[in-house]
Formats: sequence, structure tokens, C-alpha cells
Amino acid sequence: MVGTYPRTFATEPENIIKINSGCDYKQLHEGPIPVYGTGGYMLSVDKALSYKKDAIGIGRKGTIDHPYILFAPFWTVDTLFYSIPKENFDINFLYDIFQTIDWKSLDESTGVPSLSKVNINNIEVRIPYDIKEQQTIGDFFQNLDNLITEQKNKLENLQKVKKSMLCKMFPKEGQKVPEIRFKGFEGDWILITLGNVGLFHSNGVDKKIYPNEHMVNLLNYMDIYNGRIVNKRKCNSLMQVSANDRQLRDCNVLANDIFFTPS
Repeated sequence: MVGTYPRTFATEPENIIKINSGCDYKQLHEGPIPVYGTGGYMLSVDKALSYKKDAIGIGRKGTIDHPYILFAPFWTVDTLFYSIPKENFDINFLYDIFQTIDWKSLDESTGVPSLSKVNINNIEVRIPYDIKEQQTIGDFFQNLDNLITEQKNKLENLQKVKKSMLCKMFPKEGQKVPEIRFKGFEGDWILITLGNVGLFHSNGVDKKIYPNEHMVNLLNYMDIYNGRIVNKRKCNSLMQVSANDRQLRDCNVLANDIFFTPS
């Protein structure tokens, strides 16, 4: 049950975590210890910066807004800080706090994004006294993360299945029938051009509003490129432009229309 807990206090990260710098790994040998950078796992070596204590990784330079948990033993490169929780502070809870911080607003550079220990330590956060409450919150979000990972894995597997079936359920070049076919269907597939199965339109509506024209919702190429889902309920969120009578007739979007970008 979610409730309110008055016993909280404001503090700075240096009071709840110790922020450590990563090091160059090139002098090390191949081994079982994972090396992490701002983008995640890189390779494995024979020594660790932390052998027993888990930590939270946060980029010092480059990708500074994607913290993640590092499970001991591990090594980090010099562009990744690793933050070890102090006694009586739950790592999953602190990881959740890290995800609420606008790290890009702390960027100190004019080029490659950068963070410093000083800036991180100066961030004030509010946390509960009771470590059990910290653990309860941390476990809650860890369970959500696990569910998200499971769904991502399912999605990836479905995408692989779809890609495979698209290859097998349509005839390959030079073939007249697909490799896999539903039961009850037989005979050769016919060869036609796409122009025989639909009408292609390339000219649409300008991204402007002209007087004495009809106001319409514009579906532009970036909506298609980004895979935006549009239906009757969401169409009002599209760009508002105007269209003349011809454009209304020729460029009106209908059910079952297929869209693709020319580039």
C-alpha cells in the first residue's frame, strides 16, 4: 500500500554514497572481471576496482544521464564514476533517486557532456530514515524493471519471428511460391507491379495556413519515420494546417492507407 511517511530528511549525495573514479584498464590482463563504460559492458580483465560492493555507475564524460547498477566484482573506465552506498542506504533505492535527477542540467562543458564529483555531491535529495522503506521502494521499482526487461525480450523475440516469417512466407526471387504456406492454399503466386495494387501520391499539404482554406490535421513524414500511432482519438495532436478543395479530395487519409517516407 502506498502511503505518506513523515520521517524523511534532506541530504547531499556525499552523505549517502561514496563517488569513486574509474581507471584505465589497458595495463590489465584478460580475466573474468567485467569492465564498464558509459555505454555498458566493454570487456573482461583480471582485476577489480570493487570486489565485494555493488555500485551505481554514472557517466563522468559523454553519456552522463544513464545511471545503472554495477554488480561486484567490476572495473570501470575513467569516463564512468562508480558510487558505492554507505551503511544503512539501499542501493536499489539510491539507483531510483539517480534516475529522477536531471543530470544534463549539471553538464559543465561546452562540448562533450561532463560531470564532476563536486556537482554530484552538491545535489540535495530527500530520503526516508527507515532503510526498510528504502528497500520497499527499491524492490518495487526493481520488480518494474524486471517486468520491462521481460517485455523487451518478448518484443525482440517477436520481431525476430516476424523478420524470419517475412522471408519465408513470401516467394524469394525467382520462386513462385513461398517456403511456408497456410494449409488449404496452393498454386503459383502471380507477378504484378505495386502500381496495380494501389494509387501512389507524393504531393500533400503544405505546412502553412492560408486564408479561405479548410483547417486539417497534417500527418508529416517525421510522424511516419518515428512510427507514430495515429487514430481518431489522437489525430487532434497533429500539426494544424490548411488545405484547399483539391487537397482535401486527393490527400485525405483513409482507413487502410499505407505510408512510407521517400528518404
